[in-house]
Amino acid sequence: LATYASSFIAGQLVRLNRLRRGDVAGAEELGAQLQQSAPDHRVVAQLMLYHLIPALIRCDAGDMAGAATLMQVALDESRHCNGLRFWHIFAYALGQIDETGFRSQPCKEDLIEVLRLAQALRTELTGNRQAAHSAWGIWLAGNPDILNQWIMRSIANWRIASLAK
Repeated sequence: LATYASSFIAGQLVRLNRLRRGDVAGAEELGAQLQQSAPDHRVVAQLMLYHLIPALIRCDAGDMAGAATLMQVALDESRHCNGLRFWHIFAYALGQIDETGFRSQPCKEDLIEVLRLAQALRTELTGNRQAAHSAWGIWLAGNPDILNQWIMRSIANWRIASLAK
């Protein structure tokens, strides 16, 4: 399933649909299959999905420490790829860099949209569901056009719906 980029991404979309329906067990089962293959570090969307969804599942369960641990692994694995875009997202989310550090990254394309994404992730890690709901809404309202926008919009919509409960 995770052999080709399109299969990996399609599988992650099925996983997101399961999460939106509340089928966490089904999403975890599919996730285990998808996580058997390492992501293509040249493809930011794969890297994001590979690391982001498991971390957000932990957030959803209230396990912020577990989510932070998964994000740290992602941070360590992405230190030298994709113009450091992915690294800056997770470093900001984990509080390892501030907004000035985030803005100093080499990849300036869609910088504000990506900063809003990092802010939503950082807010998730605080455990404040209302603030996280708002942060995801702010990111989504900005009409983001980044990182395979339809996938990231699916993640944002899942988070908004889940955090509203």
